[in-house]
Amino acid sequence: MTASIQQATQQSPIMFTTESAELSEKSKTALGEIAKAMQGNDVKIAVATHAGYPDAEKSKALSEKRAEAIAAALEGAGVAKDRVKSEASGNEKAQGDKALDTQITVAQ
Repeated sequence: MTASIQQATQQSPIMFTTESAELSEKSKTALGEIAKAMQGNDVKIAVATHAGYPDAEKSKALSEKRAEAIAAALEGAGVAKDRVKSEASGNEKAQGDKALDTQITVAQ
């Protein structure tokens, strides 16, 4: 499962444009690939989103919207909501362009 996630996100990283929670078509395709890999097993994934505003509250709110967008896309592709754990860290773990990246891993 980890290899499937890495392959999908390397081909199309799950990224957002600045100040947006809108998923690109490439990101939606990658999430679809991840959803396919999750069919027929009970693996849960963790999604870590960020936003790089200097204002911590604004960053937290946007990263939560980004996590919701990813969870909704996965749910729309057939992944049960309880299999996606979101960690919206705002500006705590990433700044600048790094805040546009999303990490998806197999949840422990």
